[in-house]
Amino acid sequence: QVVCVSEVIVFAPSISSFLFSSLFPVLFCLLHPTPALDFDVHRKLPLDAMPPKNNVNPELDPVIADPVNRTCADCDAKAPRWASVNLGILVCLDCSGAHRNLGTHISVVKSVTLDKWQAKWITTVSKIGNKASNAFYEDRLEGREKLKEQDSLETKALYIRKKYEHKVWCLRNKPSPSELLSQGRPPDLYLNGGDSRDRSDSRERRPQDRRQRRRTPSPEPARRPAAAG
Repeated sequence: QVVCVSEVIVFAPSISSFLFSSLFPVLFCLLHPTPALDFDVHRKLPLDAMPPKNNVNPELDPVIADPVNRTCADCDAKAPRWASVNLGILVCLDCSGAHRNLGTHISVVKSVTLDKWQAKWITTVSKIGNKASNAFYEDRLEGREKLKEQDSLETKALYIRKKYEHKVWCLRNKPSPSELLSQGRPPDLYLNGGDSRDRSDSRERRPQDRRQRRRTPSPEPARRPAAAG
């Protein structure tokens, strides 16, 4: 019996140590709960957080922080981390997939934080941005047609194809912002309605043509000579 008691006495500290080591993390979490944050499940970032520093492309930090680029150019999702480097816009993960499906002849997609950018890509996105791009590609877009973040992937893919491939809502007979940039012209030319009127549109020419026709006098009919009496 004495031996049994001594074995229990010797074994008791090991049990208490095991229980303490197992329960301590649980007790600590209960006593020190982590404050809840407003997370977006797709981006794993607080919605009100400032953009993190970009270690791969630090030159893009001002572009990401620009208010016009804080939401996706297509669906307005917050904190876009992908870009169409030839169109000069920032887009979210969902929309970047739709852009990639357009083909590189229309949209060249790169990650803001994973891919090392060429200098010309940085220049294009820095000088164009989401607002100047949409001033061209969404000029004739009705508010109810605007893509939303909660729309399905299929809806986003269809919208983006209409917007950039078929150019359903863009200005007529005008160069795109990326084309303006390649010509050495300001890519934000269409912001605030600047040079957005399509003077070659037949709907604008017709009233002017009518006015010109009204002002042009019609020739008088030739008079017949009077018959001899």
